[in-house]
Amino acid sequence: AKVMKTKIVLTTRNPKDTAISLYNHHVNLPEVYAYDGQFNDWFPLFLDGKVDNGDYFKYHLSWEKTITEHPEHPILVIKYEDMKKDLKSTIRKLAKFMDLTLSNDLVDEIAKLANFDSMKNKFKGLSTEKLIRKGEVGDWKNWLTEEQARELDIKSKNYLTGTRFQPIDHL
Repeated sequence: AKVMKTKIVLTTRNPKDTAISLYNHHVNLPEVYAYDGQFNDWFPLFLDGKVDNGDYFKYHLSWEKTITEHPEHPILVIKYEDMKKDLKSTIRKLAKFMDLTLSNDLVDEIAKLANFDSMKNKFKGLSTEKLIRKGEVGDWKNWLTEEQARELDIKSKNYLTGTRFQPIDHL
């Protein structure tokens, strides 16, 4: 009998945009987080891993270790930036991982329904609408000071260099 293994799809995002997104979750969900402080006060908490989900860098290192030490487990890493750049290619990659064959028309339809604007429209009027903000890559440039960006770059370099989670420099 064939042994079936659970397939894991791990989605990830660059640490700079992750910080901005998570901060906005904190301030936009007061009923969950009870946080109404400024970003500059919150940022050190993110940097030190003192926010929900813990330390961004250690989290990704633990996944790197798991994927490397257990190649027998099917784990697909999908980067948010890749989805934004070419959603259809990401859909095809996911379908292949799931052993599915999709027609070009179906890939087109999925991409149309799964793009950010479509998702944002689905959440309109719901209590979770405020969680769907911009969906942009690089919005961190509107938030982080040069020093904050440098701090994240240093942590990324120290923790993630040589891993599949190493951020792309031009983001």
